[in-house]
Amino acid sequence: MAKLIGTQRDYTTGEAARICRCSIQTIIRCVDRGVIEGYCALGSAHRRISSENLFKYMKENNIPLDNFPKKDILKNSLEYRARK
Repeated sequence: MAKLIGTQRDYTTGEAARICRCSIQTIIRCVDRGVIEGYCALGSAHRRISSENLFKYMKENNIPLDNFPKKDILKNSLEYRARK
């Protein structure tokens, strides 16, 4: 699996849904069921997913990485080179 650059980024459910090309409700259900490792922001019910966990979920479920932000994947990874 590719390593991520520096500090990992946390995505909202809306951002994750856009990257995975699915609905926000699908992402919410996946986080709530533990399919995607995520967490709720302090003091709220808003869920967040780290870039590493989202990338892992996409790879495990054969979701195309076309929409995954290039800056979150190391440039020397096979996934990055394959997308160029």
